[in-house]
Amino acid sequence: MSAQEKEVTGGAVLYFGCLGQIGHHLHTKSGRRIRYESTPWGMNLDGGVFPKLNKYDTLYTDKKAGWTAIAVWDNSVDTRPGSHSTFVVAADICTEELLRRAREQWPEVFSRRGFPVFSNTQDEPRLSRENQTP
Repeated sequence: MSAQEKEVTGGAVLYFGCLGQIGHHLHTKSGRRIRYESTPWGMNLDGGVFPKLNKYDTLYTDKKAGWTAIAVWDNSVDTRPGSHSTFVVAADICTEELLRRAREQWPEVFSRRGFPVFSNTQDEPRLSRENQTP
């Protein structure tokens, strides 16, 4: 198994979004950009975790083929309509656990000015499971 395969399937949280500049890509924590096809969503990872009707204050969850994804509309780097951040992991875990891991592994994303606030306060985005697939 290659180093990239281990990173993708070994429980590390992958980040799809903007890192430092405009342009959405799928990133590993080691700084690699990898192909969308590395996930069960394939090219649909770019916006495919969101239902057709979406809200900017909601954290969306999707599950597919033993993977879990969470996504939120995010204009902290790219202000164009449709910009978002999505975190995925090759594990079937609950939304709260993926959010915890994403915060731990991607602090540079969560600390960006303008990134949606995720805390245990009334500012917590609503967790939506309406897009989950069995």
